[in-house]
Amino acid sequence: MRIYLAGPMFTPYERTFLGECADRLRAEGFDVFVPHEQGLSGRDATAEKIFAVDAEGHIDEARVGEALIGLHRICADVRYLGSYPRADGVRPGLRRGVSDAEYGQAQAWLARVRDGR
Repeated sequence: MRIYLAGPMFTPYERTFLGECADRLRAEGFDVFVPHEQGLSGRDATAEKIFAVDAEGHIDEARVGEALIGLHRICADVRYLGSYPRADGVRPGLRRGVSDAEYGQAQAWLARVRDGR
């Protein structure tokens, strides 16, 4: 999934915070677009340049849900605007460790660890 991550970018603290949020999403396998990382700020940040991104993933997928949970834990305000299936039905290619099956395996492992097995 490609995500456009928006927020204030006026101070180094704000830019660092957005970078940390982007890193968390990237760790979950998402391609994250943060305008200031691409040199898009001020007059360079036109709507055409910023919003020319697409998203691959759906709210029902474990990695999308985990990413939103992670953001909700660390961000004061997360707004979910919607999730829609791709019109062409093509599934995105995922890197190792981020499929729903692998999330399920990790959850089963954690349950065994918690049970002392």
